[in-house]
Amino acid sequence: MSFDPFGSESPSPSERPAYSREYPGEVASTPLSAVRGKIMPAAISLLIIGVLNLLCSLYFPGNSIILYYMPDARLEKMQVDQLTRMKQMFPNMQEAIDEQMESIDANSMRRQALYLAIASGVFISLPALLTCLAGIQMLRLRSFSLCVFASLVSAVPCVSPTGCCCLGQIVGIWSLIVLLDESVRMSFR
Repeated sequence: MSFDPFGSESPSPSERPAYSREYPGEVASTPLSAVRGKIMPAAISLLIIGVLNLLCSLYFPGNSIILYYMPDARLEKMQVDQLTRMKQMFPNMQEAIDEQMESIDANSMRRQALYLAIASGVFISLPALLTCLAGIQMLRLRSFSLCVFASLVSAVPCVSPTGCCCLGQIVGIWSLIVLLDESVRMSFR
């Protein structure tokens, strides 16, 4: 069956063939429904990775809220316990740890926790949102370069919390393999 792009009868969207970018008048051999069948599992997985990363990014602000409302005495005791353990682990840093123990202040610890929560929350949330957006665009067969970039970002362990447990790497590499398939690449607009 041949497809006439200038013919009077229009095929249904699921039967519409993908067009080749190298030869604008030529039709690629893979129909759009087959391309969607290839891309849908990878796109949904990329979207799930983005949502999981967003959930992980909520840990830091949540931890900061807990520290903010913790009583001063308990917060200072927690800091002293941590510094005592550090003294045991790093005996050559005794002087620096002793200086730190003298300057323990609950308000400065709260301030540090707040700054850390904001910085780490933003650092993890932005790539997570990018990954979610790329999963949606991948389902719509739009923004090819965004989808490739987000697949790479989801595989980087320092940027993607799910990358630390190999889940991000698996989905990111799988998405890249699917995206770099010639028929899939030609179907993007």
